[in-house]
Amino acid sequence: MAEQVRHLIQTAEQPNVTLQVLPFEAGAHAALEIGNFILLTLDELTVLVTVTDTTSLFWDDQESLERYSGVFERLLADAWRPAQTLTFLDGVARALEKE
Repeated sequence: MAEQVRHLIQTAEQPNVTLQVLPFEAGAHAALEIGNFILLTLDELTVLVTVTDTTSLFWDDQESLERYSGVFERLLADAWRPAQTLTFLDGVARALEKE
């Protein structure tokens, strides 16, 4: 598992990748009531993908995009900054390497 965490750290150090951890201490978060989702932006097109155990649905209506974009922004605000995340992951990797 330490290798997996180290891989996350290496990936997060790339200029086109941002990795942020939402700590348990943040408590109940904005996405709990809506579940898993992906906001996919390609050029001028943004698509929302909602994901369940059995299906994925694609949405492009403005109301859904605004709602989920708002949830995503709140998640980013509650998550640790990228530097804090890397420090945390380094500590996790070190602890795993000692086991």
